[in-house]
Parts: sequence; C-alpha cells; structure tokens
Amino acid sequence: MKRTMALALTAAAVTALGAAPAQAASPKMITLTVADNGRHIRVPRGEHVMVQLKVKGRDADPSTWWRPIAENGRALQARVVGTMTPRGVTAGHYYAVHRGEATLSSARAACPASSNAPTCFAMQGWSVTVDVR
Repeated sequence: MKRTMALALTAAAVTALGAAPAQAASPKMITLTVADNGRHIRVPRGEHVMVQLKVKGRDADPSTWWRPIAENGRALQARVVGTMTPRGVTAGHYYAVHRGEATLSSARAACPASSNAPTCFAMQGWSVTVDVR
C-alpha cells in the first residue's frame, strides 16, 4: 500500500512539474488575401500558405470572380484546400517544401460580361512572391 501511494505521489509530482509527453509543434499557416497583392513574403520550410481571393459584393457576377491561382516556381507544393469555400472565393493551399522563390498569381475581369451592352476588357491582377527559407 505504501509503495502504491509513493508511485501515485511521484506520478502526480512529475505531472505537476510539467514533464508531460512531448508533442510535435503543428506547422503555422499564413493566409493571403486580395489586400496582399504585390507583397514579397518570407516563410520557413514546413509552413502552409493559404490563399483566399474574394470578390466584393455578395452577389458579384461569376464572370468577375478570380481565376484559379497559378503557381510558378519549385519552392511551394500545391495541396488540396480541404474545406468548402463560399461562393465567389477562389482558394489555394500550398506547402513550403524547398528553399527558393515561388510566385502565386491570379486575375479577374474588372467588369461583368454583358451580351447586350458594351463590355469593358479591364483586368485586375494579383500576385505574391513567396521566399521559402
């Protein structure tokens, strides 16, 4: 009985001192939006980069939505977004795997397409350079 009590007290003391089992730190995630256009960001290897490009206005015309995000470079690896995105949001998920630079980019029509009126051909671009270290 004394031995059982001593073991229980020792276990309680170890737990109280914070000697809990080590847990692996989860990777960080950085989220990029339309406001990050033109930025140059640095991320460490192992970090996740999420892109969420939203159009303004709740009922924005689908012809003005952001095009799929293009990735140029070898530093990032595309991943499945894994969540359902709201209407009008173009999303991308990337994982920083190699040292170097990658550019994420997209574009959208600035004006809705119209079949019975003149259409403007203005485009809005978006790009971010990601430097993986």
